[in-house]
Amino acid sequence: MYEFEDSYRSLTEKIDAFIDKFYRIEALKGFFLSGLLLMFVFIVAIILEKNLRLSSFWRGVLFYGSTIIVLSSFINQFILPLLRSFRLIARMQHIDAAIYIKDKVPEVTDQLINVIELSQKESETSKSLILASITKKSLNLLGIDMLSRISLKQYKTYIFSFISLFLATFFCSIAFPSFVLDPIKRVIQYENNFSAKSSYSYIINNGNALVVLENEDLNLNIKSQGENVPEKLILYSKNNRYFPVTVAENKYEYTFKNNQENFTFFILNEIGDSLKFPVTVFPKAKLITEQKIAEYPRYTQLSNDTFINISKVALPYGTKLYWNIQTKNTNDLKITFDDTLYNFSKNKTSFFYQPKHSQNYTIEFSNKLSSYTDSLKYFIELKNDRYPKISLNEFCDSSLTEYKYFIGDIEDDYGFSKLSFVYYTNYDSSKNEFPVSFQNHNKSSFGFEFNFSTVPLSEGEKLFYFFSVWDNDGFGVKESRSKINVISFPSNKERKKERKEKIVAQKKALNKLQRKLNTYQENLTEIKSSILNKKDINWNDKNNLQNFIKNQKSIQVELEKIKKNLLREVPFQSNPIDEELLKKQEQLQNMVDNLMSDEMKKLYDELNELVKEMNKDKLLDKIDDIEFSQEDMIKDLDRTIEHFKRLEVEMKAAEIAEKLESLSKKQDSLQNKTNSKEISQLQKIKKQENIKSDFYSIKLDLLELKQKNNDLSTPKKIETEQEENSIKESLENSESELSQNKNKKAEKSQKESSSKMNSLAKKLNMLSKNSSSQQMEDMESLRLLLEQLITFSLDQEDLMLSLKNTSVQDPKYVNIGKEQRKLKDKIKIIDDSLTNLAKRQIMVSKKINTEIQFVNRLLASSIKNITERKTNTARANQQKVMRHTNELGLLLSEILEQMQNSMPGNGQCNKPGGKGKKSGKPNLETAEQLKKQINDMKKFIEQQKNGKKPGNKGNNYEMLGRMAAEQAIIRKQIMEEAQKMNNDGSKKGNKLKEIIKDIEDIENQIINNEIDLSSVKRQEEIKIKLLELENANKEQEQDNKRESNEAEEIYKRNNLEMYEEYLKIKNKELELLKSIPPNLKPYYKNKVNEYFKKLEN
Repeated sequence: MYEFEDSYRSLTEKIDAFIDKFYRIEALKGFFLSGLLLMFVFIVAIILEKNLRLSSFWRGVLFYGSTIIVLSSFINQFILPLLRSFRLIARMQHIDAAIYIKDKVPEVTDQLINVIELSQKESETSKSLILASITKKSLNLLGIDMLSRISLKQYKTYIFSFISLFLATFFCSIAFPSFVLDPIKRVIQYENNFSAKSSYSYIINNGNALVVLENEDLNLNIKSQGENVPEKLILYSKNNRYFPVTVAENKYEYTFKNNQENFTFFILNEIGDSLKFPVTVFPKAKLITEQKIAEYPRYTQLSNDTFINISKVALPYGTKLYWNIQTKNTNDLKITFDDTLYNFSKNKTSFFYQPKHSQNYTIEFSNKLSSYTDSLKYFIELKNDRYPKISLNEFCDSSLTEYKYFIGDIEDDYGFSKLSFVYYTNYDSSKNEFPVSFQNHNKSSFGFEFNFSTVPLSEGEKLFYFFSVWDNDGFGVKESRSKINVISFPSNKERKKERKEKIVAQKKALNKLQRKLNTYQENLTEIKSSILNKKDINWNDKNNLQNFIKNQKSIQVELEKIKKNLLREVPFQSNPIDEELLKKQEQLQNMVDNLMSDEMKKLYDELNELVKEMNKDKLLDKIDDIEFSQEDMIKDLDRTIEHFKRLEVEMKAAEIAEKLESLSKKQDSLQNKTNSKEISQLQKIKKQENIKSDFYSIKLDLLELKQKNNDLSTPKKIETEQEENSIKESLENSESELSQNKNKKAEKSQKESSSKMNSLAKKLNMLSKNSSSQQMEDMESLRLLLEQLITFSLDQEDLMLSLKNTSVQDPKYVNIGKEQRKLKDKIKIIDDSLTNLAKRQIMVSKKINTEIQFVNRLLASSIKNITERKTNTARANQQKVMRHTNELGLLLSEILEQMQNSMPGNGQCNKPGGKGKKSGKPNLETAEQLKKQINDMKKFIEQQKNGKKPGNKGNNYEMLGRMAAEQAIIRKQIMEEAQKMNNDGSKKGNKLKEIIKDIEDIENQIINNEIDLSSVKRQEEIKIKLLELENANKEQEQDNKRESNEAEEIYKRNNLEMYEEYLKIKNKELELLKSIPPNLKPYYKNKVNEYFKKLEN
């Protein structure tokens, strides 16, 4: 078995060696054969091109055809055998080699073939026989020399032919270059056109190589030489024609612009052949991408940014930069900063750099192909963190000036670290700081409030305050402050001066506004009269109306200034103003705010539009509306000025009271030292003289107060002469006694003067509050006005029904107009009474004035429409009159309830007249009131008899209204007294029924303006009856003194019960009065009156 394997392996190795040698010889043979083929093709090409002068196309066919033939032969004859000899590709099998060897070595016969075939059989049955046969034959074949039977000698003819032909061609090309090389050159450069020698030639750029940088222009300087040079020259390239410019004889110029890649251009010669000129384009070094990645400082809270090919960037200080730069065709890259230079030789590079300041930097790039160097400039701007910004608005409530509210905005590049409110004083420079909350964004709003009253300030001390904001700069925080504001604690003298200046300025402003309004109202009346007397509106009327509107705009501006500058107390004063005064001050502010309503402003705008239309009827209607509104405004302004004067009087009284209290304390202090030896007697006398001098100054203030009080339409009762004289006397006694060293007596006088000063101060402080008697009088006036309004409303309803049922042809129709005028006169009395009441009571709102003005205007319209026999329109006016009258009644009822609630005792008021009366006694003061009423009635009758009516008709109505109100008060007082007298079951009060009836009759005469001498006589009889009744009651009282103490206690208890019953009755009466519908029928009205009379009984 082993013998078989060794012999067969040796045989196969011998076969493989034969195959290797075979393919090597084949490769050498193929090499020489390919060389012979190449020489043959070379010679054929020379012959063909030399003799035929092939065109460019056929030269190309010849070139590529020859190349394909030679290459195919070379690959098949040389390359493939050579690869097989190295066993790199598939080659002949052993069986094929055995057949080839049999032909070359005959003695091998078929033995080698048999061995190979037997080795391929795999039969198990005959395996041993086959192995033996293979072994035997293999041993026989190993002795035969097969390799020497093949050699290169057999191909010596090919070798000799190749060498001979190659040498002949070589020597011919040397000896005859134009004969050999020129044709070959033309075949190889088949794309060029070669012609026979031309009579002229071209020299381009002095024969230098045609090269140009990428994207640059190539300038050609062409020069022709020889004979028969053409006049025009044409260049051909890429299927385009180009025409050079002739600059001189046989000289031309042309420029190929913005060259991107290599190209070739051609020039045709005289026989149509092309001269080829190749152009080489050298690539430029280029910057493809310049990328900067900015890593911002942490405090900025900014995300990283990437900037690509951006030449200028603005960055916060402290930013780190990472560069990624990509170039093309670059061998040398330089980046130059102010303090650093970077060199790179790659097309891609990255580096880090952190600038310390704003600077330029340059990127330069080049390559080895040319000396061209390009560069780009960039700029980095480093921005320092800006200072934060703060804006601030502060507000304060007029009633709580010590509280300030702050609203502000802060702004910074990158946020904030702290916001604080800071204050300090001129006496203590140490800063007090309070943190303020905010949202940490680039912009943020904040709010803060501070109670400055928590900071104790002394007189003359100043408080400085501001807001401070810090940013979050990581390289050092920066602070910004708001404007430093100052709050000072003014001295008493400064406060008084400031208050006095404000009062004077505001009085002037209000009076000036009043004069202007009256003037403009007169102007409007004249304009209206002028328009009424014309058929059409002319240019002059239009101009007058435009001037009127312009004037009204100025009124609005002045009114806004008055609103802004209305008196407000100086903050942080040591003695705050009385709450009652502060409340009135706020009410006064509201009155000024409501002087000109939005509806009134709208009327002016509508008038302005109507002026453009020049429509007479519409204009007159609108002027009527404005007249009505302006009359309303003038009344409101008059009332506002009156209340301003009242407030001024009350403030002046409070100021004097404060001075008196302060002077009383000084007197007390001196009194405590009068009997001591702390100070000398001379010093005591000097201090007492100073106190006396200060009091004389107060007396001057009291005189000024009384003068201001006398300017009021209804002056307050200020009677201080007795107290002043008493204080003066005590002060003089103190001074005299101190001079006589009678210190004990002086001490007593000083105590008296101090006590009297405090009493006078309390009396003056009471001026800010209405007295009980005044309050009761105003309440009675309101009750009377409510009754009159109800009567008016019912009369208006009756008249409206009469108008409905009366034909315009009926003679009674005229009487309806007269009755309507009577109602207008009645409402005028109510109007004047309300006006007078409104000047005393600040509770009377603008709404009441507006409602009464509506009633007045609607009454005027109804009278006009009745006169013109426009029944339906007149009835509509009357219905509106009733509606506004009802609204007015409700408003007055609300005010009456407010006044009642403002009285002491949780809304329970004192009995009419303001003073309590003893049961069973008619009030002697009622007789005195009747006496005053009689005098007023006589005066009124005398004025009418002598024809001396007041110049202002409104004053006449006001006098009637006042007398009617006083008469109603007297009636109510006597009715209440009668009720009390009847509470014990004696029915003594029935004696007053006749008196009450007479008083009511006279009251109706006053309301209807029907008083005469008989009315005066009846009034005097009533007074006599009251006095007689008073005497009878006195006698009865003397008898009652003999009663036991037990009876007295019973009487007191009954008296208390009667008083409580009285309050119940009054409250019921008020509620019933408020509940009477304005449109109540006369029948039911009388029933209600009868019910009230039953209550009285």
